Amino acid sequence: MASKVTAKCIECGEEFKYYFGVIEELQPISLFLEAFKKDQKNYFDKKLFFEYLDNNLKDEKDYSSQNEEGKLKRCELIFAYINEFFSPDEIEMLKTNILLNFKIEIYPYVNIEEEKEKRKILNLPLLSLKLLGKDEYTRKYSTMAYTNFSDDQQFLTCPKDLKLSCKFVTEEQI
Repeated sequence: MASKVTAKCIECGEEFKYYFGVIEELQPISLFLEAFKKDQKNYFDKKLFFEYLDNNLKDEKDYSSQNEEGKLKRCELIFAYINEFFSPDEIEMLKTNILLNFKIEIYPYVNIEEEKEKRKILNLPLLSLKLLGKDEYTRKYSTMAYTNFSDDQQFLTCPKDLKLSCKFVTEEQI
């Protein structure tokens, strides 16, 4: 479950949307990592991944009712999405280590290298991996800064001035 927070800056007057939590678009990644953790198999191997998907989707009506070509196309799309999500370093890390746990959710960031007027909220995946015998890995975005919020959660970072000047307006569960 995720939250969409709307806040309006008391300095620049702009309204921004901040997303926190687990969104539907990250569900395939979460299921992939859960399978990786449970089975400790290299699901970056296309054949293994397709076997896994076929076994786990066979009870879904929209999958089982498709012909083989349709099933293959769906598997291809999911496989491509997962491979595009992970960096080459993250793929190598998962292939060569034992995954103990993970956390994946959406979190709002600001690209601090953009000009002040062009800055906006970017809601990006926050990925953490706990691997056997390793320090916890957390994905980093080199030109991004986390958005912050006040202790009472009434103010969030404005992407324009990078201050806690965006006043909470609404929160919606999505």
